[in-house]
Amino acid sequence: TDLDLAGKRVGVVGSGCTGYQTVPEIVKTAAHTYLFQRTPNWCFEIEGYLSPYPPEVLWLERNLPYYTNFSRFRAGWLYGSESIGKIWKIDPDFVDPHTRSPLNKAIREQRLEFMQGKLASRPDLLAAMTPDAPPLAARPVLIDRDYSIFDVLLRDDMTLVSDSIERITEAGIETTAETVDLDVIVFATGFRTDDYLWPMTITGRHGSTLESAWKRDGARAYLGTMLPDFPNLFLIYGPNSNPVGGMTVIDMEEMTTRFAVGSIAGLIERGHSSVEVTHEAFDRYNREIDRLEPTKLYADARSTSYFLNAEGRSVVNNPIDGRIMWKWLRDPVTPGVMPIGTADLRPFFEGDLVTRNGLEA
Repeated sequence: TDLDLAGKRVGVVGSGCTGYQTVPEIVKTAAHTYLFQRTPNWCFEIEGYLSPYPPEVLWLERNLPYYTNFSRFRAGWLYGSESIGKIWKIDPDFVDPHTRSPLNKAIREQRLEFMQGKLASRPDLLAAMTPDAPPLAARPVLIDRDYSIFDVLLRDDMTLVSDSIERITEAGIETTAETVDLDVIVFATGFRTDDYLWPMTITGRHGSTLESAWKRDGARAYLGTMLPDFPNLFLIYGPNSNPVGGMTVIDMEEMTTRFAVGSIAGLIERGHSSVEVTHEAFDRYNREIDRLEPTKLYADARSTSYFLNAEGRSVVNNPIDGRIMWKWLRDPVTPGVMPIGTADLRPFFEGDLVTRNGLEA
């Protein structure tokens, strides 16, 4: 059953998307709400973010042929490599204490202007809600322009707690500065973003497991989907499948699915029973990932988000231009297709992928 928060003192631990987006709803019924924040995050406001689609849009969805296709094309254009893809790039010649490019600086100034408009009466909250890292060095939080975390922070029944949590007690939360009595604690602390396929154990050739294959510096895959010594294993939304080079996650998932289906079709056509990527192709692709990663904002040393793992690399983001990923993933079985891209990758059976008559061959 749903938990009734009416009249209760509620503590929310975590200041990512879940925390920032949940608190404005919790305060509507709770007696008092506390947000325990370790690291503030940059927020991007959207007009009508909390509103349902207007009836005019719903009418278009029902009556105008291909309207959905047009909407998707528009979104793809906005997220393209030559538009929003540019905002992730670091300018190595740009010098600024807070940002990494002229565009990044403009975004930061715009974010601060919005925050100042909301928190002008509370400079202490403005300081506490301003991240040290540049915008987009961590996952951005989308909020409603007119009602968001910045609005509810001004309420008398809302408290921002920036002191470190030492322990959870039977009465509430004890920080380095005080004890906060609570009736309910909401953990908005994320999930295991780096642990792909956890808690399953996937065993490949010669008894190797994904856990052992990824032990050195985190999860890796060829084109986000295949690993050597793991025949017939295709990962959808696998390592480095969050594109920051100009496409959406849905695009990446659909391209990966087509890649897998095409590879399986190639097996059937050739009368073979297994397919996997070579070690050389796997290493070559991941060298390209590692080469491009330092050019992206999420590699900024001030970032403490899940974008970077304990080894200092991202297992979730993909820094490669989305147009190149599309070309590398589009045709895994047709020989003789012109190689595309700086890494000269060839995601075809003739080269990077090998097939066998039997899984243990």
